[in-house]
Amino acid sequence: MYRLYLFAAAILAVVFLVLAASSAYAEDARPSKACNDLIDNDDDGLVDFPADPGCNNKNDNDEFNAPPPPPPPSTQCSDGLDNDGDTLIDLGDPGCVDINDNDEFNAPPPPPPADNCTIATNITEGQIVASPFTVTITSSTEPCATISGEFWANGTQRSFQTAAGPPYSYTYTLPEGANQIGSCFTNTSGLRSCQSGGGPHITVQAAPPPPGPARWTGDWESGNASQYGNIEYGGTFDGTPPLSDQLKVVQSIDGVAPAQGNWFAKTIITPGAQYGQSTGERILLRQHEPIQLRGEGYDTWITYAVRFPDPGHSDTWNIIEWHQNSALPDCSPKPLDTDPDLNQIRLHVGFNTCDQVTFPILVNNLTKNVWHVFTMHNFLHKTCGALQVFHGIKGQSSSMTQLLNQTCIPTMKTVADQNYLLLGLYGPAASFNRWVYHDAAREYANQADAIGYANSVLS
Repeated sequence: MYRLYLFAAAILAVVFLVLAASSAYAEDARPSKACNDLIDNDDDGLVDFPADPGCNNKNDNDEFNAPPPPPPPSTQCSDGLDNDGDTLIDLGDPGCVDINDNDEFNAPPPPPPADNCTIATNITEGQIVASPFTVTITSSTEPCATISGEFWANGTQRSFQTAAGPPYSYTYTLPEGANQIGSCFTNTSGLRSCQSGGGPHITVQAAPPPPGPARWTGDWESGNASQYGNIEYGGTFDGTPPLSDQLKVVQSIDGVAPAQGNWFAKTIITPGAQYGQSTGERILLRQHEPIQLRGEGYDTWITYAVRFPDPGHSDTWNIIEWHQNSALPDCSPKPLDTDPDLNQIRLHVGFNTCDQVTFPILVNNLTKNVWHVFTMHNFLHKTCGALQVFHGIKGQSSSMTQLLNQTCIPTMKTVADQNYLLLGLYGPAASFNRWVYHDAAREYANQADAIGYANSVLS
C-alpha cells in the first residue's frame, strides 16, 4: 500500500513539473513591449523603461515622447540684425532697452536750429496808440539771439543793438506818426533774417492834453465832505439819524476800492431818513453853499462815477440833478434816475410841468459791482436847451460812449435863475437800508475836458 502512495506522489510531481515548464514557455513566447525590447524604438538615443521618458513602465508599448518646444523667436534686439537701418545692432542700438525689446527703432535727433530768428513785438498790425508809446522788439534765444537790426520809425530807418540776453530785446519810444516795426535782424552767427512783409504798422497819435481845470471838484479827495455845501439828510434838523449813519467817506469799504484817487463815498438811506417835511428818504449833498443858482444860458458838463450793489434796492433814485429853487413842481432834469432792481439807468426829463416828464432808458441790464462813469451835458434854456449823456464802465470800456443827444429842448423852468446842483441818493420810505457808492464828481465848462477826465477814470 505504501508503495502505491509513493507511486501516486511521483506521478503528481511529474505532472506539476510539466505544467510549470509549459507556463514558463508560454510566458517566454509572448512578444516583447517597446519599452522592454532592448531597442531604441523612437530614435531618440534612449532605450526602454526607465531610460526613455516616453515609457511609463516596461509594459508600455510606445516609447515615443514629444520633442521639446522650439526656442522662442529672437526679438529685434537679439536677432543680430540692423532692423532700423541706422547701422547699429541689438543692444548696441540706443533704440533697444534690453534683449526682450522687439523694437530697435530710436527717434532721430532733432534737426539743428533754423538759421532765421523769431521776431516778436508788442504791437499788432494797424494799431493806433497815444503818445508816448514804447515798442519792444524781441528775438528768439540762442542760437538765433539777435545782436543787431533795423526798423523804420516814421519813415526813418533806425539801427539798434539788443540788450544782453537771453531774452534779447530792444525798446524804443516811437515818434508820433506812422511807424513800421520789424525788418531785418542779424544773429550771433552772422546770419541775417528779415521779418515777412517788413513787420506790422503802428500809428502813434499825439496824446490828448490833460483836462483843463474843473469848475468844481467833488471827488472826495479831501477825505471828507468839505468839497460840498450843506447836506440834506434825515438828521439835518434833529440829529436823528446821525450823518455818520448816512454818509461814509472812505478809502475802502465792503470790498470796494475808489474809482479814482484814494477816497470815495458811500451814501445810505436809513428807514425814516426824511429831510424835514419833505417826502421820501434822502441823503443829498449840495454842490455849493450858499446855493449858486444857475439860469438860462448856463452850459455845464458833469463827470460822475457811481457803483451799485447787488442786489439793488427797489425804487431808489441815484441822483445828480439840476434842482429848481422855486415853488413850482419838482420836474427839473435828473440826468441819473436809477432803479437798480429794474436793472436800468434812466434820464428823468421834466420841463415846464410834471406832465411832460419822460424816462428814456440809457442803460439796460445794468451791471452791478462795477464803477459806472457818466458825463452829462446840460445847457439850461427854457425853449432850446441840450441834454447829452455819455457812459463807460471802469475796467471794461476804453472810452466813453454817447447814450443820449437831445438838442433844442426846454431844460429849465420858466422862472429864470432857479437851478442848483444836488448829488446823492433818494427814495420813497422803506423799512431797510439802501446805498450806493459815489466818486469822481467834477464839473467842467466843455466837452473835451469832461470826457478827457472821464476817460482817465475808466483807465
